[in-house]
Amino acid sequence: MNDQRVVVIAGATSPTGQTIARRFSAEKASLALFSRDGGKLSSLRDELSLPCEQVLFEAFDFRQGEAAKKAAQLVKEKFQRCDILSKSLHEL
Repeated sequence: MNDQRVVVIAGATSPTGQTIARRFSAEKASLALFSRDGGKLSSLRDELSLPCEQVLFEAFDFRQGEAAKKAAQLVKEKFQRCDILSKSLHEL
């Protein structure tokens, strides 16, 4: 099993979410980044320059009923677990 932490960030493109993503990226954590804004999400992913096996990103609107369930399924499929969950209420 991979010993890197898996950090899930809902609202990853908010100022708080970006700060959290940068911090854990610097620690070489695996990141699952979710945001409603796909363009900003792609920019953040590019900025972090993480290997594809270490990052998952997807545009989801967590105000929609099935979004959280789909996001959780993607995290489980890619990383098998979540060690830290962070959400930015600003973007949710």
